[in-house]
Amino acid sequence: MSEIYTTRPPRDSATRGIAPHGSRRSAFAALFWISWRQQRSVVVVGALVAAFIPLALAVAGDEGIFASGKGKLGLMSTFRHLLPLILGVGFWPLWSALLGVQVFSSRRDRFLAERPVSSSKTWWARAAASWSAVLLLVGVSLCAWWLVAMLGTSGEFPLVKPTMIALGTGAVLCPLAWSSGIVAASFGATSLVASMAASLIVGFVLLMTYQIVVALPLAMYQGVPTAAWFLIASPIALAIASYTMLCRGEPSGTHRRRRGVLAIIAASFTIGLGFAAATPLAIRFDAYFGSARALTNAPAENRVLYIGRNHSAWLEDPASGKRLRFFWPRIGAAAWNDDGGYLALASRSSVMGRDDLPLQIERLDRDGTPIMPDITMSALWIRDLEWDGDDLLVTSFLESGATALHRIDPEDSSLTAPLLRFDEKIRWVLLKRGKNRWYVALPTHARKKIASSWSRNREPSDEQGFGLYTFDPETGAIGVLPIVTGNQSVYAAERGLSPSGRYWREVTAGPSSRYMVRELETGRRIRVAEGSDLSSWRWGQDDRLLITTDSGDNSAIDIESLFTGLAP
Repeated sequence: MSEIYTTRPPRDSATRGIAPHGSRRSAFAALFWISWRQQRSVVVVGALVAAFIPLALAVAGDEGIFASGKGKLGLMSTFRHLLPLILGVGFWPLWSALLGVQVFSSRRDRFLAERPVSSSKTWWARAAASWSAVLLLVGVSLCAWWLVAMLGTSGEFPLVKPTMIALGTGAVLCPLAWSSGIVAASFGATSLVASMAASLIVGFVLLMTYQIVVALPLAMYQGVPTAAWFLIASPIALAIASYTMLCRGEPSGTHRRRRGVLAIIAASFTIGLGFAAATPLAIRFDAYFGSARALTNAPAENRVLYIGRNHSAWLEDPASGKRLRFFWPRIGAAAWNDDGGYLALASRSSVMGRDDLPLQIERLDRDGTPIMPDITMSALWIRDLEWDGDDLLVTSFLESGATALHRIDPEDSSLTAPLLRFDEKIRWVLLKRGKNRWYVALPTHARKKIASSWSRNREPSDEQGFGLYTFDPETGAIGVLPIVTGNQSVYAAERGLSPSGRYWREVTAGPSSRYMVRELETGRRIRVAEGSDLSSWRWGQDDRLLITTDSGDNSAIDIESLFTGLAP
């Protein structure tokens, strides 16, 4: 019996360093240092590579070895652009996966059978050791970056933005690569097989994220696609799967693969369900809190349509602050009729932010209730909507490549024959001012190239200049002669024409700029301002001209009163 107590049990190298039961040294600390020593070779090699990369890039950048579209990349350009890409996308994720594989692919079954240490504590010790090594290599690479940059650029270190880019990329890819490595190793695969499997897992998650971003380009919150949910949730799910495989069920390793597969399936289902629930909420919150891209007011009624930056919209009663209806993206165009009783919307509405749905035109009352059936258009996009009484005029980009103006028949909600049709290379603008003043702005070279006479093979012209013509929305007839001309783009006509359509603003350049206004019906002109410090002027309500100087002073000029009493 004495031999039983005096003979020391055999100990292998895997358990060397573990203190006997009852020692002050904790089992977790011992397991941590065992895992740390196991990955020493990977850590040492990684530290050398982390220090070598900035030094090698400094030499290559100083010699101008790397080429770009503008010539050779110098030292600073290399450190600004190339180094963040190599670290954030290449070195950090690669070594994160290798460290996870190195620690979790080892076998500790004999030790766990002989020592009273839980599998859970072993898993946490391995995770802490491998993740500490990841942070160590990240810190070494950043310190080497900083040191080489300081020595090679005479004390200048303009690398704040690239550093944030690298850290941001690594903050996403490192946890994903590390968790992919540990879950692959937890299946019992060898280090080589686990490393290959980890790379496949990372590629699959990134591919899924990309596919979701492409399929749901409008599903985002604060400018961040909600597909980023996968990049955040996937590492957590993979770590849970690894924990489930190694720590649930005794002895360790029993039914490991079955538990891992079930854990990954459950996690994938949870991620998908969470994404489906979070995406509509993110779109609504983004429209609610985000700054408005456009603000459309009803002319006479107390209603406002806020179009958010994610192309969704809220219809609101500003008096009570009550939101009457939410419109899912993508809202392309919106218009109130003259008295503010009806609203028209062009959209590809989708709860999940899809952008490939058929174009729909909705006609609603002031509270957002549909008043007529939706209209589906076979067009690429709708550029503009305008009310003509109870009718609706639609300017759209057709699938054939043309740009056309249609009228919607209020009786059967069908589209009439095009009132205007132009080649896609023709930029033109339909303008409605007041209740019955219609104009169309055309490029100078395109007035005689309307409809079928316009060659579709013609290349787009860089010629500047436009003419503003009267337009009859009943017949589609355009005035023979322009009422005014300009040497800018056709879109300048929108800013030059007053809200009522009676006046036109123009600038006479010179030592001291003159700001003129013309009454279109009579041709009379007056000078409303003169001076070199007038930087901005625009039309306000009731044909008032709002002028802002460089000093920030504002003034409003009543144009109608200036023309009153003048001889024609």
